[in-house]
Amino acid sequence: MAFFTGEDAQALFDITPVEKTIDFKLVYRPTIDTWVSKGGRTILIGDAAHANLPTAGQGASQALEDAVTVAQCLAMSGGDVRLGLEATQRIRYHRSNAVHESGQKNRDAFYKIPWEDIEAAPAQWAQKRFPKLKPWDALNFAVGQFPKVAEDIRNGVKGHLDDVAVPPPKGGYW
Repeated sequence: MAFFTGEDAQALFDITPVEKTIDFKLVYRPTIDTWVSKGGRTILIGDAAHANLPTAGQGASQALEDAVTVAQCLAMSGGDVRLGLEATQRIRYHRSNAVHESGQKNRDAFYKIPWEDIEAAPAQWAQKRFPKLKPWDALNFAVGQFPKVAEDIRNGVKGHLDDVAVPPPKGGYW
């Protein structure tokens, strides 16, 4: 079995013309202000609503959390699709933004590496770790938050999602 070695990588690097390389930047795109259509019958979820940078490593898991929340909110809405979808975005908004932000922090850590500091204290830098998300149960969170969120929606509480969405749980997401 042949293995690709560091020497092989260096040989490829040495013969690759600089003008033939492509540097794909990791581009940040803010989350959108609303995920629900004006008619209240359609919702964007996953990367369509809150695109995660690859450095977050969270795109698929956040789409699944969104899907679980949509399903549960629709089940609890008693057939009121608009209520179920609006509740979904209010329940998911701050969680998805926190995960989205973590990808930016990871990107910065990967691309803004202080090499001089690392060389000065390599053992210390080897111990650094990124913050990890706490275990999360999207289903139970939706079940617990839906009654209050639904009441707010039925009572006409409106505003930007920053203000009307469920705040982060005590202790945060990390």
